[in-house]
Amino acid sequence: MRGCLDFAEDTKIYAIGDLEGDIVLLYNILVANNIIKFEGGTLTWKDFNIIVVQLGDQVDRKRVNLSDVHEKYMDIDMLLFTQILHRISVGADGKPRFWSIIGNHEFTNCCGSMGYIHKKDRELLKDDSIFNLAR
Repeated sequence: MRGCLDFAEDTKIYAIGDLEGDIVLLYNILVANNIIKFEGGTLTWKDFNIIVVQLGDQVDRKRVNLSDVHEKYMDIDMLLFTQILHRISVGADGKPRFWSIIGNHEFTNCCGSMGYIHKKDRELLKDDSIFNLAR
């Protein structure tokens, strides 16, 4: 089958799941495995023979191990960061190397239940109508 998943035989696939709002962990995993680099104020995808699939549950309300500095707006930051990764991972062939799959946390958000979104993220907007679009 040819299409968006038609890659070279030597392509490596990394699967990462249940990040639960820990954007620092995701960044560190990608840097440690030489998948991305941040240099001169620019984030770039280093190895176009690597595909990363984020297996859902990007957001979570129960982060207890992160400091307040990392806690503020982490869910929204995580969603934006994964969108950036998707965009910068597009190779010369036009195919992205970073994919996010919807997990149960994201699915419940789409259904209008914001239980997996941290309260601080909901406070980002005074009018939380953006969180009620699926209702």
